[in-house]
Amino acid sequence: MHDQHRDSDYRTASEFLHLCLRGRWDPTALEAASDQSNSSHVDWQTVCQVAQRERLAPLLYHLTRGWGTATGLPPAVYEDLRRAYLGTARRNAILFSELERILPGLAAAGVPVLLLKGAALAQVVYGNIALRPMADLDLLVREKDVPAALRVLPALGYDIIPPLVYRSEVMLERHMQAERVLVELHWSPFVPPYYQYGGLIDWVWRTALPVADGPIPSSAWVLGVEAQLLQLCGHIQLHHAAEGEARQLWLHDVAEVIAHYRDSIDWDEMLARAQEYDLVLPMQCIVAQVIPEHGCRSSKGWQPPVPAGIPERLRAMQPSPGEQHLHARLADGSRAGAQRVWADLAALPGRGPQLDFTWRNLFPPAGYMHTCYRVPHQLLVPLYYPYRWFLALRSLV
Repeated sequence: MHDQHRDSDYRTASEFLHLCLRGRWDPTALEAASDQSNSSHVDWQTVCQVAQRERLAPLLYHLTRGWGTATGLPPAVYEDLRRAYLGTARRNAILFSELERILPGLAAAGVPVLLLKGAALAQVVYGNIALRPMADLDLLVREKDVPAALRVLPALGYDIIPPLVYRSEVMLERHMQAERVLVELHWSPFVPPYYQYGGLIDWVWRTALPVADGPIPSSAWVLGVEAQLLQLCGHIQLHHAAEGEARQLWLHDVAEVIAHYRDSIDWDEMLARAQEYDLVLPMQCIVAQVIPEHGCRSSKGWQPPVPAGIPERLRAMQPSPGEQHLHARLADGSRAGAQRVWADLAALPGRGPQLDFTWRNLFPPAGYMHTCYRVPHQLLVPLYYPYRWFLALRSLV
């Protein structure tokens, strides 16, 4: 009974939090939340706990900072939210200062970069880097440019963490006094290799947009609006579905992008690309949590503005057999090591991609090996393949 009561309190607090945060694009929702706080008992302690757990506390502070105690907002809760806001501002200022070092260096090396996730959203979409917490910097480059990027970043103080599987990303880290900055270098919008063997990556680069303002260097580019929505939905469903319920911050990202670009989203284009690139299931699952049923105006969900008929059209779409096969394998979150590699291999669309994936894992490109493992001379690169195989086998054992 105690757990049921606690779950009920959590759900109530989450619904009130949603109501507050919908004020970003619906002023009447924020007014309703203020009235509710003023006229009835709101468990602000639980609301604050939910906001902090879901990494939405900076946003809640930003929206309620002018309320005062007359609306029932306790000073202690207000101060907790304020600290979360200032902490996010400080952390993100460090990350964006790193971007100011990284992006010009990559540009000088002839490496185009697209910002992903928080780096693309905090300033451009949220309009304030203190509102959207960021754990790391996610950068997308073309696969052919990975060796050059892996030469630039170590020169800027980053250490490479060589992955044991050649999939679509390399992690780098830099320690700065008490801070640790992580950079995830990607050459595909999604980790599963399945998405490297269609036209998705080419489309993502063709539709990219330059960043025009803010603290980001002028060399920065971001995904086009439709590609950004597909990437955000795919990131949640493809990378974190096995973890259970999606983090509310990520769902809010989707709602925020929809609201920010409400007048420029080409929904026909996005739905067509979701079908073409096997991203129907992520769109259906995530958008269903963000956009309410037609005619539903409850206090639940984010309810960003969308054209009439879009949810119905999305629900009517049919995922391809290949996409269904991929998601069936991803649903087993217990897979790790060799099982995960085998699942990646089995999910690939055809014998050609399977052979290519196998070959590239046994023999990654020489330029990648040279820079990733800091081989002292290119002639020594062949010797590092057995070394890499040894590390992979040791991790499995």
